[in-house]
Amino acid sequence: LPAVAIITPKLNFQNSDTMQSLRDRVTKVQGVDEVRMDDSWFARLAALTGLVGQIASMIGVLMIVAVFLVIGNSVRLSIFARRDTINVQKLIGATDGFILRPFLYGGALLGFSGAVLSLLLSEVLVLRLQSVVANVATVFGTTFSLEGFSWDEALLLLLIAAIIGWVAAWLATVQHLRRFTPQ
Repeated sequence: LPAVAIITPKLNFQNSDTMQSLRDRVTKVQGVDEVRMDDSWFARLAALTGLVGQIASMIGVLMIVAVFLVIGNSVRLSIFARRDTINVQKLIGATDGFILRPFLYGGALLGFSGAVLSLLLSEVLVLRLQSVVANVATVFGTTFSLEGFSWDEALLLLLIAAIIGWVAAWLATVQHLRRFTPQ
């Protein structure tokens, strides 16, 4: 029987092009007659990963739209509840910026607190799914570890969420203040 060598690539072989490059390099080695590579599972895994990435992107966009709508609606309700105060402020000469500021802070706080809650929930999800993902990875003959957000990513998420809350509150408040006439 001829000698058989089994090659297991490192984890940095993440796409089919690098796998084909490995196959071509092994084929060129002197004394190698045939190279068989079971890459059909890799192609399916790559396609599935791409699909999950696209779905996650779409869900992310929908979540941002939902955050805008929820925060905007919350600010509108807050403006409606304080319309008498806003009316008095307008009558005594308060600027729109002065009236706008508390609503902007509230929107930013809503965005920030929503991001904190989502970070906590995602960390719980990561902790619960780590062992399951590791088991699935061993079925595919590889190792994979599920990790949560790093500190930099978490801070960036908090900042972006606060900015989204600020912008949503600004849009809702400015729209309402333009239509507001003191009585």
